[in-house]
Amino acid sequence: FILPDLERSTSLRRAMAAGPMPLPRATSIVRQMALALEALHGAGIVHRALSPETVRIFVNGHTSGASGRSMDRVVLTHFGFAQLGPDEAAPALDKTALLYASPELGAGRPADKRSDFYALGVLFYELVTGSRPQRNQGQSAPSMTSIRSVPVAVDALALRLISEDPGRRVSVAMDVVRALDALSEPSPQSPPPPPSVPVIPGSPVTARSGLGEPLAITAKAPSSPPIQKTKQASIAGLEGLPREMRLYLIGTVAITVVIVLAIALRPSWPENEAKPVQARATATAAAPASPVKPTKSDSPAAEPDAADARELRARLEKSARTGATGSFVTDLERLLELEPQAAEEREIKTAIIDVMMRIMMGDSPHVEPLFKIVQDKMGTAGPDLLYELLTTRGGSRAAKRAEELLRDEGVRSKGSPAMRIAYDLRTARTCAAKAELYERAGEEGDRRTLGQLFVLSRECGSKDPKLKAAIEALKKRYP
Repeated sequence: FILPDLERSTSLRRAMAAGPMPLPRATSIVRQMALALEALHGAGIVHRALSPETVRIFVNGHTSGASGRSMDRVVLTHFGFAQLGPDEAAPALDKTALLYASPELGAGRPADKRSDFYALGVLFYELVTGSRPQRNQGQSAPSMTSIRSVPVAVDALALRLISEDPGRRVSVAMDVVRALDALSEPSPQSPPPPPSVPVIPGSPVTARSGLGEPLAITAKAPSSPPIQKTKQASIAGLEGLPREMRLYLIGTVAITVVIVLAIALRPSWPENEAKPVQARATATAAAPASPVKPTKSDSPAAEPDAADARELRARLEKSARTGATGSFVTDLERLLELEPQAAEEREIKTAIIDVMMRIMMGDSPHVEPLFKIVQDKMGTAGPDLLYELLTTRGGSRAAKRAEELLRDEGVRSKGSPAMRIAYDLRTARTCAAKAELYERAGEEGDRRTLGQLFVLSRECGSKDPKLKAAIEALKKRYP
């Protein structure tokens, strides 16, 4: 069942046929290969035959907006030459693999993970420059900067990987990942200036200094003479009015001032603390008052805008790259609350799978929370992602966990009809049991099902009319 998925991919060799790749795409592919090697080496396996023929590319045709990286998905294949342990005998390499083999492998000496790093470096060099490094005996490979304008850090990483001395290469694959991530880190920006704080004359305002110490800032009230002068002038302007009218106007102004000051000076209570019980006061006015419109602070809190979601996406991408799993889980849950449709985005799914693969190699406390989010908060995309994990990361601990979850009918029932029929075809044990699903496959299936049906036509025979009808129906929908 690996073949149907690989049918939608192309070899790295074919992807390289057009010549040197744009640097963001090249670094993305190398980064994903390094992550694959990290998983292999963690299991004690040395691939030994890394080459453009053993790497498959699923071309998505778009890039990540935050980093500019290509979102092509990379799958490492062909483990026929792999060494499964330090004492394990491994077969001799073929001619293609020898073109990318380390000097120690070419000399027939035992291989370790540093041999894979050498092959990774040769691939990196070829992706960026369009040709493998050519060196004379005993000399270092020429700098990539002599062939193409590239950052010095990129050139230094590639040359370190293809060092003839294994001791000078990187020691773990994550060193490559971190080095490539450092190339795309945004430059630090100055924090925005603090917002100006309106100060009510005579009232203390607590602020913070740059060292975090509270500062008491008090605005001086105007001196009393101007106030008295203003008051006298105001009253003097009313002397021509009857006494009752003057009292009415002065009382109205006084009540208005009290209301405004009460609103401006009322305490702001944290949302998570109980507010003190306030006694109701009833005021009797001489004239009917105009209805008071709710202030901005009294209106319901505004919904988070798109900027919040963009910030969460940027943080998710960074957390996935840097291994900050706790932040990734928290931000993913928050993003899905703001934008449930984000669960359908290819970039988000790829990041989730990458993080799952990484944390399942250890004993991370974030494994269950992340799988719980996928099950409960991603809608139909959640079970579909579990199925993708099962079919494209077969044999890994993450894939086994996905398989356990998908055995639960309650989990599968949340998935798309196309995922459910693909799963049912995959798990049906006999050709007769699979044949009973052909009609449903033609109605509900997608490209995943079509690939499975092609395989079944070879394994179970292609004469079944229901199988033929299902294949034709899917070919029309997915030409």
